Amino acid sequence: MISGPHEVHIGVQTDFVPASKAHPAFQVKDLEKMKQALSEKGIGVREDVPLEGLLRFHCLDPFGNRLEFVQRLI
Repeated sequence: MISGPHEVHIGVQTDFVPASKAHPAFQVKDLEKMKQALSEKGIGVREDVPLEGLLRFHCLDPFGNRLEFVQRLI
């Protein structure tokens, strides 16, 4: 997947076990819009405690990997 100047490489591993804590975070401009787009696709989102200057939520990809989406407030 290419997003601006960044690429995310995804591979398949047959004996893969998703990590329960480690995860990538993707910064987005409109967190609510991203949450709505995921929800419309049937992907559940989990709110998380806001950090100073940062809104965020988590979801799981189809393989059970935790993904975080964040929006900077400042």
